[in-house]
Amino acid sequence: MKIKVSIVIVTWNGARYIKECLQSILRQQDINFIKIEDNSSEDEQGSSANHAEIIVIDNDSADETVSIIENNFADYVSLVKQRNNLGFAATYNRGIHWSRGEYILILNQDVVLSDNFLSILISFLDAYEKIGVAIGKVLRCSFPFQPTNIIDSLGLSINSKAQVTDIGAGQVDQGAAGEAVPVFGFSGAVALLRRRALFEAKYNNQFFDEEFVSYKEDVDLSWRLRWLNWDIVYVPEAVAYHHRSARAGKESSGWGNNLAIAKNYLAKPDFINFLSYRNHLFVLIKNLPWLLAIKYGPKIAWYEFKKMVFVAVVKPKIFWQTLRDLIVQLPLLISKRRYIMKRRRIKPKALELWIKQTTSR
Repeated sequence: MKIKVSIVIVTWNGARYIKECLQSILRQQDINFIKIEDNSSEDEQGSSANHAEIIVIDNDSADETVSIIENNFADYVSLVKQRNNLGFAATYNRGIHWSRGEYILILNQDVVLSDNFLSILISFLDAYEKIGVAIGKVLRCSFPFQPTNIIDSLGLSINSKAQVTDIGAGQVDQGAAGEAVPVFGFSGAVALLRRRALFEAKYNNQFFDEEFVSYKEDVDLSWRLRWLNWDIVYVPEAVAYHHRSARAGKESSGWGNNLAIAKNYLAKPDFINFLSYRNHLFVLIKNLPWLLAIKYGPKIAWYEFKKMVFVAVVKPKIFWQTLRDLIVQLPLLISKRRYIMKRRRIKPKALELWIKQTTSR
């Protein structure tokens, strides 16, 4: 049977979210979800249908996540129970390799989809072969599920400091659908990826870089897809809702922005701050071209210097952990960089357009 889309979810202590997440998936319009152990032929199922499979990989949850899935969704969910928490990157890599779909929806456990989310994005990827990733409008929500009109992410943008941020985060959604538009990158909370693009972008059989463990792995993959000239497009008609425990502040300028960043940083657990800070540097080493590093060097250097001083003073343990990992991982990071640059299909000036686009807003 030909699978159109594979939905891959990684869970960890997600009992609070997973039931509403999976219910929203099974409500998707124009999608034929395949039952577990269904051996029907494609003709029996209807060759024109969008067949879908659901794969959930649990990272050794200590709560009722697994029992909720087994008791409520066993007919449609292929559940893999791992003995250890392997982190976001490695677990999603496993799920993608196990999947069979032409398209792969990566989905956080704390996301709820609108009923037509998948059909809209599938139609979009079907129509445009050059698009590697399609994303929708992601608004914030709380659980038990309560939607808001506050934007969580409309994709990722990159600025002249090589800082990658969620577009529109914290702003009020005006409700207008508008036209689909290209964006620099995608948020890993929810995105529909073309299988062919993923396999072209992989390194050492990894789609998401497993050295990252979690955080910024979606930024890294966005860079690599861009280097391979795959488009990433935001489709506003497709709406999803995402719950985040730690929020980014509404973007502003000057000291107000610095203060918001600092407050947001201190509100997060040290482990998250460590991975986020370290992995940001990993992304730059792997992907930032020399042309842009030189041209925007003063801005990048000043931004990184301020951040380094802040981390060294406020969280010295994170600073030294990051420095240690940079020293240890540098040879491998350089090897990955060479691999990426050797296979790139566009010139650095093409990527610079994304920086100029952000600057001009």
